[in-house]
Amino acid sequence: MRTSLTLLAIAFLCVTAGCKLRQNMHEAPDRGGYASRSGQDTSPVPNADEYWYTWQANDTLQSVAKRHGMDMGEVIRRNDLDKETNPKVGQQIIVKKPR
Repeated sequence: MRTSLTLLAIAFLCVTAGCKLRQNMHEAPDRGGYASRSGQDTSPVPNADEYWYTWQANDTLQSVAKRHGMDMGEVIRRNDLDKETNPKVGQQIIVKKPR
């Protein structure tokens, strides 16, 4: 009886972990890009004069754009963002490198 319960518990954990793994394959990456149906990352890639900036707690689109010599619209377009919603803390976006 005890062995059966142990095997049942192991099977449940394996199935649960497998479902979560399949679910995560289709979620958007933290960089703000999008995962295609095939699970491939279709995020934008920085050019030579750009880099990944990690969003901080008190950032706004306007403040980040200004610090990096960009206008807000440029940041929104470059990262395919919604102008009404800031990225999440820890999310990465592409901005121009400091000069």
